[in-house]
Amino acid sequence: MIPVTVTVIVPAVAQSLVAGSSVSFSSIIISEPDNGSNSFRLQASAVLSGLTTDATTAEAESKLVYNGITVGDPPLTIVGGQDLSLSLDGRLKLETLGGFGAFAQAMMVQPTVSLSLQTDAIEASAMGFTTEISLDMPVTVTGVGVQNGRITDFEVPSTTGKQIDVFARLEAYNPSPVTMLDVGDLFFDLQYTSNVTATVGHCVVRNFTVLAYSNLTLDLQGGIVAKPQDLPVVSSMFTKFVSGADTIMTAKVRQSREGEEANLFWKSLAGVALTMPFRTNTDIPLLTDINLQKVDLSMGTGDQVQGAMQLSSSFNVPVTFGFKVIEVTPNLQFMDPVTLVKFAEIKPKPVPVDISVVNGKGLANLAIAQTPLVSLEADNKGFGNLIRQVIVSRSAVCAMTGTIAARASTVIGEIGISGIPVEGASFSMDGMESFENPPIEIISISVTDGRKLSDSTQELDVRASARITNPTKNSMNLTKIGFNLNYENSPVGYVTASSASLSPGPNNLAMTGKLIDAPSGSALIRKLLSRYLKNEKSGLTMHGRPESCDNNMLKNAFKNITMAASLPGLGEGLIKGARLKPDIFGALFGKKDMPTRVLVLNPLDKEIRLRRMDFEMFANRDLRSDKLGEIKLDMNDMKLAPNAVTLSEQVIATVPLSGAALSTLLKSLTGTPKVSATGTLEMSIGGFVGTVDYQQLDITAEICSSDSCMNKGV
Repeated sequence: MIPVTVTVIVPAVAQSLVAGSSVSFSSIIISEPDNGSNSFRLQASAVLSGLTTDATTAEAESKLVYNGITVGDPPLTIVGGQDLSLSLDGRLKLETLGGFGAFAQAMMVQPTVSLSLQTDAIEASAMGFTTEISLDMPVTVTGVGVQNGRITDFEVPSTTGKQIDVFARLEAYNPSPVTMLDVGDLFFDLQYTSNVTATVGHCVVRNFTVLAYSNLTLDLQGGIVAKPQDLPVVSSMFTKFVSGADTIMTAKVRQSREGEEANLFWKSLAGVALTMPFRTNTDIPLLTDINLQKVDLSMGTGDQVQGAMQLSSSFNVPVTFGFKVIEVTPNLQFMDPVTLVKFAEIKPKPVPVDISVVNGKGLANLAIAQTPLVSLEADNKGFGNLIRQVIVSRSAVCAMTGTIAARASTVIGEIGISGIPVEGASFSMDGMESFENPPIEIISISVTDGRKLSDSTQELDVRASARITNPTKNSMNLTKIGFNLNYENSPVGYVTASSASLSPGPNNLAMTGKLIDAPSGSALIRKLLSRYLKNEKSGLTMHGRPESCDNNMLKNAFKNITMAASLPGLGEGLIKGARLKPDIFGALFGKKDMPTRVLVLNPLDKEIRLRRMDFEMFANRDLRSDKLGEIKLDMNDMKLAPNAVTLSEQVIATVPLSGAALSTLLKSLTGTPKVSATGTLEMSIGGFVGTVDYQQLDITAEICSSDSCMNKGV
């Protein structure tokens, strides 16, 4: 037999078993900090799996090491069995504050924390032998999880002195075995980053406590206080907060607080930064109940449009502390309310305001001075449609989007809020209802010239003044506009206005244009002029004339505009009197001729040539009975001076031998008779030749017995 020697190295085997085992903590309680001894109480329970000991209990010295730095040296009690039960209970004296501080901070913010548990020699059994081994076990502990928390409530409810009060509730679940007691009040600096990081306030968590495997609720109470140089950062923070965007603030544990000594735990946690993402939990738009109280539009040539507006709106912000908005800068786009196509925008321009915001609400009254309005469409269709609605409708509705920047005065100083969205907003403007109430009235019209264009067409130059009543509080200052004129549903000419100022209430609009007689001698122009000269009102229809407009928005607006207008009569008779030289005795013996002169008014600004007069004169106003005589004469282009009364040449009226005629002539010997006349006048105005139907009642006739009476001046 060959002898075999087996050497068993028991310590090596036991140590290898240790290497294959693991430690898991079921409970870690940290409490009772003492600044004087630089220690605190540590109570922890753990299981060392994969290793057995025959010892009932054992005591050992231990160390907890984090990142190579000894956190502390708690006494260790070991209870033997299949798996070792480890119990740490005692005061843990810190070798350095930094080691424990790094461990404590990691526990607060990291998902897991790795450290090692080291001991002196303890007895262990391996393969039936007992030996001494030492532990240097890696331990992984789940973090407290505050970084996975969420802000369930964030309020800035009021002000205290020079700070804006703030309240935030951070809720999280602590999945770790760590309990932390006796921390006391934990104070934080509030920080926000916008290009640079700045401290914007402070807060405190009263009686900060962490319980293992439990929901964690931290109520942070404090205030927003910032240095003047940090106000831009505060502005950026409030911009996101007010607009409902995700906002991230950091609460960083303070090293100390003036007038108070920080306890050991407070010192250890100093620098822990809690990330606090939050957003406003309100769906109320910043601006609601927008009411456009007044708008003044000024249209220039081309694409030039300027607008001044007065509007009111409810101002809603998700804060309840009081402040004043002292300036707003709107950057707004106007949209079609149906298609939501943007058609115009208002260029940003600061507007001074005085809006007191209390409990998150205020009434905003904005007076926007004349500011350019820019069309966003190449064809200016949308802008033109809005202007057309304003002119022809009872009300015009417009949608609005964009942003608003505001500057507010608060107890901490002036802060700015920019990029606040204006969404889903709309407003209505009172429309001018095609100026129907009352309708447009042409209060004066004058013919300034006339001409023959061809054998079939002639025209009159006219100058007119129209009274247009704007029933709204809004005003429009328009550049050149034009209308086609229809009479009895047929075109009779057009008018243009070099400018139109439509202020609230009555406005006078000066226009020039043409009455077009085509084909020449058509009944429409004859009828229209006849009614005017006979002092009879006529109805006209005015259709927008885009080609006369020199503003591109107005060109679109005037494509489909139709308005009613009335043309009143002249207001006075053309015949201002007649001079008659009757031969009573001759009439009794059959003489029919009576010398007559007529005083004729020319109401125009152009000389009239009277070509022919065909009139019948009656003693009665019915123009049917008691005929006095007839005047049917060529007037040889008798000149009627503009805006003057002219005495005609002496003409001979034919007097019928009727009882009525003789009776009137006999009465004329003792009074001033009244006669009425009806007939036609053929005249020329410049190169325009036309005939009008005319009648006039109660013409005063002067009976003359001598030539000097007949020939006296007007």
